[in-house]
Amino acid sequence: MNDTLLTPVLLYQDSDFCVIDKPFGMTTTPDRDKASLVQWAADSLRMKTLHPLSRLDFEVTGAVLFAKSAYAIAHAHDIRGRQNDREYHALVHPAPSENAHWRWPIGKDKRRPERRLIGGIDPQDAHTEMTLAETRGGFAWLRLTPHTGRTHQLRLHSAHAGCPTVGDVVYGGLKRVTLRDGRVIAAGRVMLHAANTVVPNGPRVEAPWREDMRLFWEALASLSRPTE
Repeated sequence: MNDTLLTPVLLYQDSDFCVIDKPFGMTTTPDRDKASLVQWAADSLRMKTLHPLSRLDFEVTGAVLFAKSAYAIAHAHDIRGRQNDREYHALVHPAPSENAHWRWPIGKDKRRPERRLIGGIDPQDAHTEMTLAETRGGFAWLRLTPHTGRTHQLRLHSAHAGCPTVGDVVYGGLKRVTLRDGRVIAAGRVMLHAANTVVPNGPRVEAPWREDMRLFWEALASLSRPTE
């Protein structure tokens, strides 16, 4: 199951801000030889000055809010502090039993720089609000609101709560599932999606689920058992 959105999509823009829908396999800001949203906007939309107000991991999809005017960029710190204006959707296993607020500090992993740890080196406070949207065959669809913006916050908090994100092998997520008819479906990426974001003094902008995430969730209706 591949992400069917191959290139970014401009979802919204005004004089100060824009929202771009990020596909799988792209960074938010330039990173060595990887394609990035900032470079795409510069080349395709001729937006030469963009400051991201959130950053999505390489494997995560969805809405990214950018400041694009001198005024918005100058106030980026204040705007970025309003983390509860964003909502993410995640597919996890096993399903948590109830809604929760996850408050575990996040720090660096000195042995693996690409990872983060609960605690870890130089930990910072981190707060995620989790709402259980639906369960299906031992899996769950979660609505996640980050009240802080730490690296890997949602992925790590989910894992620490005992319900890692499907496809997130870095933090113990399930990679594949066997259905009742014997078919095995695999998660080709971290099943985490930035579903919507609020534009300051503007609307809430939605980014629809990717086809791979939708098909994975629909397939769970005939779930038999998870496999390693």
